[in-house]
Amino acid sequence: MFRTELMGFLEMDTDRECDARVLTGRVLGEIRPVFSEHGAIQDCDIGIASVTEKLLAR
Repeated sequence: MFRTELMGFLEMDTDRECDARVLTGRVLGEIRPVFSEHGAIQDCDIGIASVTEKLLAR
């Protein structure tokens, strides 16, 4: 058995943290069923680790 840990980020065009969390939750909601369709994947936990503001370059 092997365990794979995924890393990455989503950058969103919104000015509110709560909007970013809601949008991310929707994306994760669409991704979770894809994992469950693969019989070899026995367990999966994917969630939001952090939400940080990206400052605009001047």
